Amino acid sequence: MSPDNIKLTILGTIVVLAIVCTTLASQSQTPPGMEPYTPSRLEWLHVEAQTVLSDNAPCYTVNITKRVPDTIVVVVLYKRCMGEKGAQLVATQGMEAVRLLAQDHGWTDWLKVDKEVHLLSGTSRE
Repeated sequence: MSPDNIKLTILGTIVVLAIVCTTLASQSQTPPGMEPYTPSRLEWLHVEAQTVLSDNAPCYTVNITKRVPDTIVVVVLYKRCMGEKGAQLVATQGMEAVRLLAQDHGWTDWLKVDKEVHLLSGTSRE
C-alpha cells in the first residue's frame, strides 16, 4: 500500500469512528423523565398503598402518607355526616390493609403503620 492510501484509510477510519461515536452518544442521552430511579421500600409501599387505598366518599377522604424512615400513615379526613367513630373504623381498616400489602412483600419486620383522623371544618354542606 502506498503512503497516500494508508493516509486515506486512516482518515476514513477516523471519520467513521467519529460518526459512530456521535450517533451512539446522541442515542444514549435519556430524557430527564426517563432516567432510571429505584425507590426505597417505604416509597414503594407508600405509592402502592395510596393507589389501592385512597378514597373520596361523600363524608370522608382517605389519603396515605409516609414518615421517614419506616412509617406509613393512613389519614382520614371526615365531615360531621360521618362521625368520628366511623372515621376511626375506616382508618383502622386502612391500617390493616397497609399491613397486608407489606406482608405480601415480606416487609412487616421493619414497617410501622399509624393513623390520623381529622374533622373537616368549613362552611361546605355536610
